[in-house]
Amino acid sequence: MLRGFVAAFVMLAVLVAFTGSRARGGESPLDDADRRAFTWFDGLSIPSCAGKKYVRVTWVRKSPRPDAPPAERLWETDGFLLAENAKHRTILDADQIARKVTLTDPDWTTSITPLDLAATAEAAAARLRAMKDDPGAIEPIEAIFHGVRRLLGDEAQSLALAKHCAENKLDAQAHALLEAARSVAPTTPGKPVAPLEAAAAAQLVVPLMRRMVVDIGDVEMPRARLVERLRAWRKCFADSPHVARADEAIRILEPMAKEDAQHRAVADAALAKLAPAAQAKELVFRLRDQTGDIVDLRRGAAYLDLDRGDSPVERLAALKFDAVPALIDALTDARFSRAVLFRLDETLDRQFVARIGDVAHVALERITQQKFRDVTLTLPSMFQDGSAAATHAKWVAWWKETSAFPAALATIAAEPDAARRAALARALPDRGTGRLGGASDATWGTKSFTAAVPNLAPEAAKSLLCVVIAESPHPRTKALSAWALLDFGDESSVGSMITAWRAMDDAARGNPEQGGAVISFLAACGRAEAVAALADGLDARSPSVRELVVLALADRGFGAVRGFAADRPDGISERWSLTDAVADAVEDIVAARLTDLDEDPLGRIPRQFPICDSIPSFDCGRRIADAATRVLARRWPTRYVLRDEPVRSDTEWESLRVGFIDAWAAAKAARKPR
Repeated sequence: MLRGFVAAFVMLAVLVAFTGSRARGGESPLDDADRRAFTWFDGLSIPSCAGKKYVRVTWVRKSPRPDAPPAERLWETDGFLLAENAKHRTILDADQIARKVTLTDPDWTTSITPLDLAATAEAAAARLRAMKDDPGAIEPIEAIFHGVRRLLGDEAQSLALAKHCAENKLDAQAHALLEAARSVAPTTPGKPVAPLEAAAAAQLVVPLMRRMVVDIGDVEMPRARLVERLRAWRKCFADSPHVARADEAIRILEPMAKEDAQHRAVADAALAKLAPAAQAKELVFRLRDQTGDIVDLRRGAAYLDLDRGDSPVERLAALKFDAVPALIDALTDARFSRAVLFRLDETLDRQFVARIGDVAHVALERITQQKFRDVTLTLPSMFQDGSAAATHAKWVAWWKETSAFPAALATIAAEPDAARRAALARALPDRGTGRLGGASDATWGTKSFTAAVPNLAPEAAKSLLCVVIAESPHPRTKALSAWALLDFGDESSVGSMITAWRAMDDAARGNPEQGGAVISFLAACGRAEAVAALADGLDARSPSVRELVVLALADRGFGAVRGFAADRPDGISERWSLTDAVADAVEDIVAARLTDLDEDPLGRIPRQFPICDSIPSFDCGRRIADAATRVLARRWPTRYVLRDEPVRSDTEWESLRVGFIDAWAAAKAARKPR
């Protein structure tokens, strides 16, 4: 590879053909070697710093904890101020990475101080000369460039700083810095010294490619500009093993850039007036600008964490089932989104740009609560493991069944023969929390059920639901039918689900989508006998079942984890209040798990919780007991009291958990007879 770089630089020398050094008589001290290096550097598509201020950005945490290390109190970085507006500044740092500096972070105070570029270059040159004279006494690079992350070596950093000095008419400092860098360049006996830019190229090839991958995730970075940068990188590093990656990105981004220019923008006000299907089509086009990253759930499990707010995925989720057909069509779209996975990694090993099909899949899961593919840390994208087509086929089949579900229910309702009705109910496909029919903003409530099976009297609807509960082989379909029956005011559904729960084996109970749906019903229906059924024999049940029960008994919304909803489905009335007896039963079943030390068998206990979010480096545990501790603190905060200061260590967390056991004993002793 080095021979290839050297050959390229010889060709550049012929093209540049300068007349030599002009150090005398006030002329520039830059020589031919300097100019060749700068000409090569110009081809890297690194932003010019001509006329840009050289500054130091300082972040100071407004309220650090007393024992916070220096890195949590203050952080600095040096670089050139490329652009600025009211909200942020763009800094080109010493690693030649353009960073956006947010000025409005509520936790940090940000300041920008001008620096002396000439003095910095002179100090960097003096450091290199000292390295030549006495390598053991070398000053650390961090003393010259604050905030440097050592992504580049001395040759690349020196060449970059010298180029930026020359751009700002500091030729003498630029030449001195390059001379110092050449003086410490490694040599091989019997071989000529390679040009400085050859060593710099070996150091820059990966960081520059990594930066371009990260910049794909910047919605303010035009795709046409990304294509220009990729082509420039490819020209400079034609021998790199990452050329294939650059070629793929160019192949994908170039037509996308043309589509960006040709697409007629639809203002949000105009979008809101369109029919839902037309809105979905436009929002699916906007998935190309969906941002996000990946979250590690441990044991190889993960999920795509897509940015919310006013994002395309969030707006598609708001359309609910009206967006499903367009999203299914997008599942095999292999073009780039703006979600860069593992974007904070400093190498290219794991970084991958999620495809439009990947983010469409996330939107489908949010809308439907269906799960046809597991995301893993090793292969998070459908386009890495080649599963996009198979996943698309599963969604197409599911949607076909879903669309036919109301008609199947109507067939059962119209069947007069009891045995035939039962057989038809057993043949019903499994249903998630998806639409039964009618309005897309309701699922299994009374209104939606009657819309799915029109002209059905309430008693006939109840009879139909009872048949489905009794005969369906799918626990989730049973649970959702039980919710609908309860919404009709028929409390027999509670007894039916208790019977179903007792008839299940632990493998089915511990399945988050199937057993989890039954657990959710029993936990949230507001009946003491339902909670008692969950508590009965829980100690002897599998760790997966115990975990799901604890999560389901958390606050509404707090227990909802990916693939398992611990809340009532959409469309269900909120007519049930939690009696004191039920509250006591819930507290007892959760508190009993404070001594349950099995560790997160399903990988669904969240890594961070609000009580430790301010200390992101501390993970307060994923045992079932840890989940129970958090649930108790959220549901009964005056009884299970957290200190004002966040938990910061395993010892503190264990002390808190043991204290909660004592608090539970005191609470039980103080209860009045119910």
